[in-house]
Amino acid sequence: MRLRGNEKTVIALRVDDGLIAATRKAEVKKLIADLESEFKITAKEASYFLRLEIKVQQDGSIKICQEGYKRILEHFRMADCCPSLTPVIKESRKVDTSVNHEHSSDREMFSYRSAVGAMLYLSTDTRPDIAYTVGLVSINL
Repeated sequence: MRLRGNEKTVIALRVDDGLIAATRKAEVKKLIADLESEFKITAKEASYFLRLEIKVQQDGSIKICQEGYKRILEHFRMADCCPSLTPVIKESRKVDTSVNHEHSSDREMFSYRSAVGAMLYLSTDTRPDIAYTVGLVSINL
């Protein structure tokens, strides 16, 4: 973050994904030009950052959402599931780590692992609120 009087410039960077915001558009353009003189970068209007969708509304406001994850729910036939504010209660409980996969087909296990993997990715980057629950369901994988 850089502050100059009332001017503010913020850079969010994660591996190969970055986002720049500033009080004035001219500051963003200057910063991009400075970065391009040192590094090979691709600069464009922000539409995604860490799988967050960024949409500029007609009134100029910005909407940040993860509507793309609806495709994951649809893929795993969970689009009609009932969301919960508290998906699991954190209480002192022993977790059974001895799983009996005899009754699960390879296809079911692959699908389950794929779903958990998608949720692990989501919980790591943008949804730490689900990390505990996803960790619990991934223990037996």
